[in-house]
Amino acid sequence: MSIRRLLNCAVLLMFMLVLAGSVVAQRKGTVNSSWKGGTGNWNVSSDWSPGGVPNNGGGNTYNVTIDSGGTDSVTLNQNATITSLVLGGTTGSSMLQNLSGTAENLTVTGATTINSTGNLAFANGSTLATGTLTVSGQLQLTGATATTTGSGTLNSGSILDLYSGSTLTVNGNLTSSTGGLNMGFGGGGNKLTVTGNFTNNGTTLYMYGANAGGGGDTLNVTGTLTNGAGATLYLYDNSSDVASVPVT
Repeated sequence: MSIRRLLNCAVLLMFMLVLAGSVVAQRKGTVNSSWKGGTGNWNVSSDWSPGGVPNNGGGNTYNVTIDSGGTDSVTLNQNATITSLVLGGTTGSSMLQNLSGTAENLTVTGATTINSTGNLAFANGSTLATGTLTVSGQLQLTGATATTTGSGTLNSGSILDLYSGSTLTVNGNLTSSTGGLNMGFGGGGNKLTVTGNFTNNGTTLYMYGANAGGGGDTLNVTGTLTNGAGATLYLYDNSSDVASVPVT
C-alpha cells in the first residue's frame, strides 16, 4: 500500500473518530437527581446527588426524587423543567414549595408522583404543569395553578386543597378515591376542570368557596362523572357555586 493511500486512510479514520465523538457528545444524558435531605433551595447544586441543579438543558434531562427518609423541605426559587418528580415516600416528610411571595413555574414533562409523606404546596400564582399526576400525600394550591396533559389519580388517604382562586385542570381522566378533595376552605373562586371522565370512588367533594369567603367554586367535567359503589358526591355550595357535570 502506497504512503499516499495510508495517509488518506489515516485522515479518513480521524474524521470518523471526530464525527463519532461529536455524536456521542450530542446525546442527551438522563440524570437521576436526589435531594440529600434537610431544608434548602432548589438552585443549590450541592444539595443534590449527583451535584447539579435539576433543570433540563445542556444535553441533560432530570428525574427528580425528594425523599431522604428524614425531614425534607425544598423551596423552588427558580423556574425549572424536569422529566419526572417523585415527592415523598413511606417515612419522614418531604415538602416542595415555591419561594414565599413569588411565582415560580415547575414543568414536569412526564409523571408527578406525590407519595404518602409528600406535600406539594404552591401559592402566589405559581404553576405546576405535568404529564400525569398521582397523589397519595397532599397537593395544596393557594392562588396557584396545576395542569396535566394526561390522567390524574387521587389515592385513598390523599388530600387535594384548592384555595383562594386556584385552578386544577386535568386534560384526561380523573380518578378519586379520597375523602379529602376540598375546594374553598381558604377562600373561594376555585376551579376544578376535567376534560375526560371523573370517577369518584371516595366519599366527598367539598365546594366551600362562597361560604368561606370570596367567589364561588366551579366544577367542570366534560366527560362523565361516575360515583363508585358506596361513594357520595357532596357539594356544599350555594347559588354562587357552579357544578357542570353529566352524571351516571
